[in-house]
Amino acid sequence: MFFWLCGDFSHFFTADRHFTPLPKGSVAQLYRALDFGSSGWGLESLRGHKRNLDLKKSGFFIKSSFRNNKFGIKEINSNFDTLNSMKTVIVILFLIFTCSTLIGQENSTSKKLYNPYADAKTDISNTIAQAKKENKHVFLQIGGNWCSWCIAFDKKVNETEELKKILTDNYVVYHLNYSKENTNSELLKQIGYPQRFGFPVFVILDSEGNRLHMQNSAYLEEGKGHSVEKIKEFLTGWTPKSIDPLNYKE
Repeated sequence: MFFWLCGDFSHFFTADRHFTPLPKGSVAQLYRALDFGSSGWGLESLRGHKRNLDLKKSGFFIKSSFRNNKFGIKEINSNFDTLNSMKTVIVILFLIFTCSTLIGQENSTSKKLYNPYADAKTDISNTIAQAKKENKHVFLQIGGNWCSWCIAFDKKVNETEELKKILTDNYVVYHLNYSKENTNSELLKQIGYPQRFGFPVFVILDSEGNRLHMQNSAYLEEGKGHSVEKIKEFLTGWTPKSIDPLNYKE
């Protein structure tokens, strides 16, 4: 910090202050007081600008801008316009981040395989009707969004073109939920308690809604995932064509 005296004005500046209190005086006196271009102190010219004057009840307060001088004082520039601009940018970035998060959550919800709040009884009835119309079987994938193996099986089938084609050509798929929100216990009772095999577990119905087969998915596993060949054998073994009596005439 340092002091200097100019006329009847006493000035006190520190490197960490943005405002310099001055006694009341005319604008002309203030301009003269702030002009050190020829002061002999070796300071670079420090000038007040009319737009930087802020009239307070206690006197004039000048926003100060310092440039490097031989005393080692660094430039301090109080630029409130820049500060306000930065605040605006921060607010905009925060809003963008918030919206992106909400959209991400919405997309994540829309991609869930199992719906705990679905009317599964009605859904399965509609699935059976569709299967009958298309001459297909119903493939019930029983599990929940909490079940990583359930998600992994569905992903394996849909990302393997051969398996996906077999499933699409021969079955109408329905994901039957089993979770703490909804166990669908009555439906599972009707189809023979498939939950006894763990999850995922698969049940195949014919186009009349009769149970044809119940599959423990543990027998389709290989290593840390599911075997494409085992899944293929399972799916092809229960297609409408594979159990059609006409294909087994002697």
